[in-house]
Amino acid sequence: MNEESTFEAMLSLLFIYFLGKSFYTLAQKHKQNEWLYAFFGVLSYYVATFLFAFILLGLDLLFSLGIEEYSDRAFGFITIPFGLLGCWGFYKLLEHKWKKMIQVEIETIDEIGRNQE
Repeated sequence: MNEESTFEAMLSLLFIYFLGKSFYTLAQKHKQNEWLYAFFGVLSYYVATFLFAFILLGLDLLFSLGIEEYSDRAFGFITIPFGLLGCWGFYKLLEHKWKKMIQVEIETIDEIGRNQE
């Protein structure tokens, strides 16, 4: 491995960490499964990146955009903003969904089913 690819690997690990951390914090705030949603947050980035790359390659086949002339690294950099956009959309969707949920704190198991007045 050369220095350049080592730097890219470390940068991608930091990127994954901060994406996962933001989803972990959101899930923790709304008392959801933190690790599950941290994983889904990182996964949403990769799914959005893959879908955009697939769409872009499909458009290249239809309209001859010249995408095949780009290096893999350049193509990867092109897809990053769309992966972030998909990740941000998923974050906002979860945030909106969880804000609408009403969380009731129950003191003991004996209080389940009783009036909350």
